Amino acid sequence: MSSGRRGFSLLEVVVAMAVAAIAIVPVIAFLSVAAVESGKTRDRLTAMALSDAVRLELSASLPSSNWVAFSGTQLAASRDGDDVHPPGVPNGEEYFLVDVMAAKTGGAGFLDVEVSVSWPFRISREGRVLETDPATREHAGFGLRLRG
Repeated sequence: MSSGRRGFSLLEVVVAMAVAAIAIVPVIAFLSVAAVESGKTRDRLTAMALSDAVRLELSASLPSSNWVAFSGTQLAASRDGDDVHPPGVPNGEEYFLVDVMAAKTGGAGFLDVEVSVSWPFRISREGRVLETDPATREHAGFGLRLRG
């Protein structure tokens, strides 16, 4: 028999696995936090990018002679932000709730509009906002200037 050692003992393997597990746990925790934050960032960017779609929907929905009716208007948008429409229109999942907070004449044929976007929201086909946990909602706001 040879007295040379070949391979690892069970104790060495167990210690190596424990060290590897201790090193991997923080990496996995970081990746899960990074994934959640990435989703939040994507939603925030989509909410801010809704300005063009909201501008088009508001411009198409009311003639300039009825601009005062914009204040209090609600719109809904899909999670990808491609579809902005009145709440309850059956166009798939509605994720963003868009509130036109204030509308005032900006002079020279313009209308200044303050818009607030909230998410996540679920909106029924009848147009009712379904309850979501207020602690999980995010908000963003922007101003628009519409031409008459």
